[in-house]
Amino acid sequence: MRIQDWLTLAALIAGPAAAVFISLFIEGKRRKAASRERVVRMLLATRHMPAHPEYNMAVNLIPVEFNDHPPVLSAWRRYLDLVRESTAHVDHEKRLQAAQSTMILECMRSAGLTLSESDIQTLAYVSQGFVDRDMIYIQSLQAMTQIANCLKRQNELTECLLQAPQLKKAS
Repeated sequence: MRIQDWLTLAALIAGPAAAVFISLFIEGKRRKAASRERVVRMLLATRHMPAHPEYNMAVNLIPVEFNDHPPVLSAWRRYLDLVRESTAHVDHEKRLQAAQSTMILECMRSAGLTLSESDIQTLAYVSQGFVDRDMIYIQSLQAMTQIANCLKRQNELTECLLQAPQLKKAS
């Protein structure tokens, strides 16, 4: 066999293997980009509703989808630190909103998307009906606690009333 035959044989073997490798590499990049874009979409769609399950899911997926992008992870950690911070400072809500916007902006940059930080903060739509529904839900949860406390107190008073005749007989 001549050198030309060996080169042809090598090309016949290496060509399809290289094509498969390149295809898998490109498909992996596409999947990663699609996953990142999905997280960014969830963050953007629910950014003014932090109690929304999709928002929580997106925030929790950031370290998975953006684990190779330090600016995203840094912004994510800063946001979580502020969320966990229990403070009554007047500027806490502003700092939290700024940290959220920075986190979303870094995710968008990593996903190859663009939107200004001020647009992230200001350009979002939440229907008043949705806000009203959430407020009613929150109020109902608060009322449930009050109802439970009233029932507990009522049971205590009923127990006292039931024990009162027994105390009179004993004296």
